[in-house]
Amino acid sequence: MVNERTIVFFKRHQTISAFLVFACLAAYAMGANPFAGQTVAPFDLLMAYPGWSEIRTDRDVLNTQPSDIVDGLLPVWAALKEQIRAGKGALWNPYGSGGEPISLEIGNPAFLLFLLVRDNALAFYLVGLAKLVISGFGGYLLLRVFFRWLPAVWGGMVYMLCGFNTAWFFWDQVTTAMWIPWLLWATVMYLKTDHPNWLPAIAITSLLMIFGGFPAVAAFGFYSFGLLILIWVLYDLFEARRDAGGHAVTPGHYAIKAGLPLLAVGAAFLTASMTLIPFVDTMRQFNLGYRTGGGTSFDSIRDLLLFFTWETPLKVERTAYIGLLAFFFVPAGMYSAFRVSDRGLKRFIPYAAVLVAVSLLITFGLLPDRVIRAIPVFNSNHWSRLIVIPLLGLAVLSSAGLDAVLSFLPPRLARLLKLTPVLSQRTVMVAAVLVLAVQFQQQKDFFNAYNAIVPSAWFYPPTPGITYVKERLKPLQSVITDNSYMIGGTLGAYGIPEWFAHAFRTDREKEVLSGLVVDPFASPTAAYIQPGNIRYDSPLMDKLVIRYLLVNRNSLEGRRVLSSPVLTHDLAPPLPDNAWRQHLSLSNDLTVGAFGFLFSTSGKEQAPAPVRLTLFNDRGERYGPELQLGRNDIADNQWSFFEYPSRVPLRKGAYILVLSLAADPGSARLSAATTATGGATGDYLEVNGRGTGTSLQLKIGVYERGPLDDLSKKWIIAAPEEEILVLENRNVTGSAYFIDTLDPANDRISFSGMEVRQPSSDLIEIEYVRDGAGWIVLPMHLHPGWKAYVDERPAPYDAYLQMLPAIPVPGACRIAFRYEPASVRTGAAFSSLGVAMGAALWWFARRKQKQEDTRSDREKEGM
Repeated sequence: MVNERTIVFFKRHQTISAFLVFACLAAYAMGANPFAGQTVAPFDLLMAYPGWSEIRTDRDVLNTQPSDIVDGLLPVWAALKEQIRAGKGALWNPYGSGGEPISLEIGNPAFLLFLLVRDNALAFYLVGLAKLVISGFGGYLLLRVFFRWLPAVWGGMVYMLCGFNTAWFFWDQVTTAMWIPWLLWATVMYLKTDHPNWLPAIAITSLLMIFGGFPAVAAFGFYSFGLLILIWVLYDLFEARRDAGGHAVTPGHYAIKAGLPLLAVGAAFLTASMTLIPFVDTMRQFNLGYRTGGGTSFDSIRDLLLFFTWETPLKVERTAYIGLLAFFFVPAGMYSAFRVSDRGLKRFIPYAAVLVAVSLLITFGLLPDRVIRAIPVFNSNHWSRLIVIPLLGLAVLSSAGLDAVLSFLPPRLARLLKLTPVLSQRTVMVAAVLVLAVQFQQQKDFFNAYNAIVPSAWFYPPTPGITYVKERLKPLQSVITDNSYMIGGTLGAYGIPEWFAHAFRTDREKEVLSGLVVDPFASPTAAYIQPGNIRYDSPLMDKLVIRYLLVNRNSLEGRRVLSSPVLTHDLAPPLPDNAWRQHLSLSNDLTVGAFGFLFSTSGKEQAPAPVRLTLFNDRGERYGPELQLGRNDIADNQWSFFEYPSRVPLRKGAYILVLSLAADPGSARLSAATTATGGATGDYLEVNGRGTGTSLQLKIGVYERGPLDDLSKKWIIAAPEEEILVLENRNVTGSAYFIDTLDPANDRISFSGMEVRQPSSDLIEIEYVRDGAGWIVLPMHLHPGWKAYVDERPAPYDAYLQMLPAIPVPGACRIAFRYEPASVRTGAAFSSLGVAMGAALWWFARRKQKQEDTRSDREKEGM
């Protein structure tokens, strides 16, 4: 039993207790044990790709949608963290598509936590844990203003694991959305108390929301904040007029009351200028015309059912789950607005109802398109992402409903069951806790269906191919990877630059990069490269200083699999009771590497004995060595391949495959899938010396003439691992290079006569020792923030291929190329102004409050 001391402690420290509850709930919901080498991250995706085939796993991918976390967000975080901790700059990421500026990440609280913890897997786990705790505890603080402890915990929990926060868990959408309840809490406290001490809290929570990194979601939060002020102040004005008997009321006080928190938000925006201005300055380079926004992923009003269930397969943009139990209390919460006497609650519950109604109309596209598009942000972002706001509003109404039920039930239960008031109260509380536990478990199951628990060792694990390249790359050299490494940019987490990394690009950059790879872009920012689409002989490989290609061995060696047509499904008479001879007729010459069969072990985990395969021609002559598969190499209803150690050339004609068991299986038997032959193809299965009308289902691994045969002149080919080949560009011997003309058709480039150093991400130093005027070209993204200095004097520079910085040189000289963006200095100046504005606002509000307190004290003395 709980002793009296515990109860007293809980009553005195309810806020701390609530925080600990949310920390425990969040850790349990995530399900990973960081002390046992686990984290929550989408790295099961990596393990599904050939680039990481050296790391064995039999786990299926839980959710394929967070791919841009693995190839976009985390590579930037990992690279920036490494740079900052090594003291090598924090404003430029050299591993993005030719390099990219850093802006929003610098102030992002999630990234700052990631930065503080050395181990990346543990750091990312703690970031996820913090997101849930901040979301839930912020909801609790907001709701605790009006409701008792348990309903406030309920509402915070419902919001913490709602559909939006679960589906977008790894993204900046949640890093931003987690601060919305905090901003509303600070605003409610200010509106209730009229005390200026809450204005800094409004400014700080606004700043944290802006720093969250997803501007559209921050805008949703500010719209909710504005609606709260509007409804609250209008209600105050209405009440003031009613109390004055309908006489006119001077609105000045209410205008100031509404204006001060708006000024606090303005101060937050100014303070955030250190990240916002560089971000806006960078985005001006890109054509964002494709971001038309609009539309909705929710197709019809029937999609309201998604609040109670979720689809399979999971769809991030269509996730709205909150649970049936949470909805059960919503009507009671709305009804309670007419029953409560708390003046603040009479404002807050209608506000939550209006918030839900308005945001649902937009989210589901129920208003005319032109009306929605006229609202800033919605003309360039998916409307479905606004679902976070109705989910927050529903969590509020559900909390209000539970609070009303906890007030309504105990006295009636006491009368009905003739219980003491204390016993009745405790009975209802126990029932409420059980309901909370069921709701939490449902939301936890939903969360775990979306977000994978993986070994910490999967957090960008090194592989032989990646290690081989990283150890040999020089500054400004880069690589291209095919789809063996998922989407371009993933290797940025290893400190390997990729021109096709996940990033915004100028139209010119897209045009040039399409000269390296045919149709590379799966989206405006992501590249998914088919190995057959790489232009291995393109002169751009040299001009962009692509030193290495990492590609799938099969694509270059010309390997592919021929499959026999499957017309029916049956099983061959089992071995060893029967003798199998599979006849095979080849209509063309083939070079064979493997034969595959679909064995049946009758449900057992492995074959009853090893299996032999021998290949003969129709004259009984054996081709190639006898092959054998062990018992563990064969699984029930899975393809098993006999692989030759070297290629076996087979000429057009007839062949026989003989399969037999290599040991006594005892009473167990082994069979294989067969199919009807479908005509006189020459392929059939002979059983015990007699032909049948069936054939074993068969796959043949063959070699065709592949690109490797033509690549050795330009590329040095290495095979550090089984499935990946590394191609090294023979022409790329350095980093920056010299050209004597800016003509794009000029293929005469020289890497000789210069030494290139990059002591930090924002500084490149070049010592050029040759004579002759021309240009030094740096293979990197052209950004106006970079400044060139030749022999310590500022020097203007040109653009080569309209996308690479080209620094004119008179001959031998020293070059320094520094990243010194004016937008950073401008942003810092405005941030200082924002801090000053916030301080002045607080001083003004405090002074006004003291004046009002003095006036009130004088009025009391005069009474």
